Amino acid sequence: MDDLETSLRLTAKRELRKRLMGLRKTLTEEGAAARSAAIVARVIASDSFARAACVAVFHPMLRRREIDLRALVAEARARGKRVAYPWIGDGAAPPCFRAVDDDASLVETPIGALEPASDAPAATPDLILVPALAVDLDGWRLGYGGGYYDRLLSSHPDAESIAVVYELQILAEIPALPHDRRVGRIASEARLVAAGEVARPAAPAETTEPAEPGVVRVRRPG
Repeated sequence: MDDLETSLRLTAKRELRKRLMGLRKTLTEEGAAARSAAIVARVIASDSFARAACVAVFHPMLRRREIDLRALVAEARARGKRVAYPWIGDGAAPPCFRAVDDDASLVETPIGALEPASDAPAATPDLILVPALAVDLDGWRLGYGGGYYDRLLSSHPDAESIAVVYELQILAEIPALPHDRRVGRIASEARLVAAGEVARPAAPAETTEPAEPGVVRVRRPG
C-alpha cells in the first residue's frame, strides 16, 4: 500500500467516523437498550460464549449509545466465568485486559470511559467482545481511531473475537490499513455471523424493454 492510498484510506476513515458517530446518536435511549438486549441474547446463546472461561467486555458510554453489555456481564459471572475489561492507563504501558470481580471498582478515565484500576490482575480472555463504530462482513472494523483494540487483538491471537454492533453499523466495506486487525464474528440485533462467510448480494441485472421506435428503456429491478 503506497503513501497516497494510505492517505486516502485515513481520510475515508475519518469521514466515516464522523458520520457513524452521528448516526448512532440518532437512536433513542429506549431503542438502543432494546437493540443491546437483542445483541446480548445472541452472544449469550453462542458457542463462543458457552466455552469461554474468561470474557473480555467493555463498559458502555451510554451517552454515545454504545452497546450495553452489562446484562451479559451479569450472566457471565452467574455462570462462573471470569470477566475482564480493557485497561489503557496513561499510555506508558501497552493496553491489556484486567480481571474485574465487581464493576464498582472500575475507575473513570479522562474521556469518561470506565476501566479497571491499574493494580487489577491481568487476564487472558478466551472471548473478546469488541466495540465498533462500524464493521463490514469481512470483519474489518472502524473504531474511535486510537488503535487500542487492534493492539489488544494482536496480543491475544488465540482468543475468539466478536464485534458487537447495531445492524445499522454494518457497512459494505471498511477501508483497512496494514495495522488493522479483523474480528472473527459479528453480532447485531438481527444476526450473529462469521466474518467472511456471508455471500454478498450480486448487483441487480439491467434489463431492456421496448419503447417508442428507436428508443430503448433501461429498467433496473426495484
